[in-house]
Amino acid sequence: MTEHAGIWRSLAFWRTFAIASAALAAASMAGLVYLAQAPSQRAPLLARLNAESGQASFVAAVSEGGDRVTIVPAALLSGDQQKAFELWLIPPRDKPHSLGLIDPSRPVRINVPKSLLPQVNSNAVLAVSLEPPGGSPTGQPTGPVIANGKLASL
Repeated sequence: MTEHAGIWRSLAFWRTFAIASAALAAASMAGLVYLAQAPSQRAPLLARLNAESGQASFVAAVSEGGDRVTIVPAALLSGDQQKAFELWLIPPRDKPHSLGLIDPSRPVRINVPKSLLPQVNSNAVLAVSLEPPGGSPTGQPTGPVIANGKLASL
């Protein structure tokens, strides 16, 4: 019992214990500061873009950071050689913003412009319109909207 009691009365033990505890506390604080400064990731968003008939025409997935949209055709769409399919982001109480042209026959990944990142959220709508070859000449939809759907969190 004297050996066991000896360690509790040892100055070297308590100094080592104090230094180890201080190092652990400092590492914990550094970790918390790092986590607080790390960019927060948003939950991934999904949208089912339906035609007027209610049938899904496209399915879109937005990456966790909101910087990429992958849009996949959910139905066979006949590609009109005279028209282009253009994807639009429509934030609440704002005008549509073009995200680019898409191919109705295969999945397409589109990078979202940095200026639009704050507007990519569960209140926004994605829409696909038919435009002249090369896309809308005005920066706004000029042709009919063939599918749209609201973004929703997973």
